[in-house]
Amino acid sequence: MPEQTWGPLAGFKAVSPGTKSTRRTLATVGAATAIGAVLTLIGLATRAGIAGGRTLSIGATLLITGVLGLIGMWLWLRNVRLAIGEGVVGYRDFFGRSRLWSRGDIDHVVSMAVSYGKSSQPQRAIYCFGHDGRRLLALSVRAWPSDDLKDFVEATGRPLDFRDAPITAKDARREFPNAFGLGSQHVMLLTSLTMLGAVVLTVAGYVLVSKLLVK
Repeated sequence: MPEQTWGPLAGFKAVSPGTKSTRRTLATVGAATAIGAVLTLIGLATRAGIAGGRTLSIGATLLITGVLGLIGMWLWLRNVRLAIGEGVVGYRDFFGRSRLWSRGDIDHVVSMAVSYGKSSQPQRAIYCFGHDGRRLLALSVRAWPSDDLKDFVEATGRPLDFRDAPITAKDARREFPNAFGLGSQHVMLLTSLTMLGAVVLTVAGYVLVSKLLVK
């Protein structure tokens, strides 16, 4: 990729996220949005009946959820960047906030797959740790091109400690106590609560749309 300006500094290669997994996720959200739009149009055309009203409510809810998902992904793809320079690496987050680290700031770079529960697949990422053991950055290998991740690791000046076998979140916290908090051991619980909240919001949206649009 061509070099781009990173904040006030030039000479950085700015890398945007983009893999097959990212494209599949974007396509899935786009398809859900399109289905919601179609159901909404069908519901509007047949809203006089009960079935039409339900179709309208479901379609409108799916459409709104899909549009919000697309906006979130668009902001993520637009703002998030890796910066690769000579002995300096950086990261710009979802909100456009940037952070740079020199080789002296990074003590250890590890590639490992962490399992957050028996029913979930281990999530492999590249973790950069500081001298105090704190996690500076975690890069999912599913979100970034492998060649760019390789260049990023080389720019840190640290050899990649590749862990082939997956480890549990509890073991990761035991080995890196300053990098993995208690929440890392209960990701499945937090995910379940988040999904429950999403379901509640969806149901609330369904009821609201039904009251507003269905006679």
